[in-house]
Amino acid sequence: SSRKADLMAQINAGKAVATLAFSEKGSRSHFWAPVSRATQNGGGAVLNCNKSFVTSAGHADYYIVSSGSIGGQNPTESTLYLVDRKAAGVERTGEWTGIGLRGNASGPMSIRDCHLDASARMTNEGEGFKAMMEIVLPWFQVGSAAVSIGIAEAACGGAVSHTSTATFEHLNQTIAAGVPGVRARLARMRLAVDSARGYLDQTLSRVE
Repeated sequence: SSRKADLMAQINAGKAVATLAFSEKGSRSHFWAPVSRATQNGGGAVLNCNKSFVTSAGHADYYIVSSGSIGGQNPTESTLYLVDRKAAGVERTGEWTGIGLRGNASGPMSIRDCHLDASARMTNEGEGFKAMMEIVLPWFQVGSAAVSIGIAEAACGGAVSHTSTATFEHLNQTIAAGVPGVRARLARMRLAVDSARGYLDQTLSRVE
């Protein structure tokens, strides 16, 4: 639709931010299985759901929201919707205090009695699971891998710094110099981080 085309142009120009609102409190980390279920509203839908881990909750301009499809019978029958942050019933309900991801702002949100017209559907009815698995998940995995490698790199650097400066005063040696097993563990850590980074680089090259 022209509305979606306009939104994509805004996002590409850096004038708007869209994010994902998949995970729900009821199904926890099983983001592909919303426990909420949309109801019919003419040609559109009404959403009522409690979302958790919404990246940039309360800050993004638009949210791609998953909900059980209208009339669906199981958790994998879902539909994705485009919801404006200014839509009635959309509210951030908590702060994010995650370890290592403090700048992420992945907080919970409540969506109550939110009426959407047919143009808000981002997938056909009942095809949300397919979109989440085939379109969203691969990019999510790449992003998660990059974050994890960054954390691992910091941990590796911290371990090297500590073991190469902390000393056994009675031996006048650093921990790394005085305990050969420590150096072996640091080497395995370095190899593991480099291997993961190489795998991510190879994956991105193949995607491109």
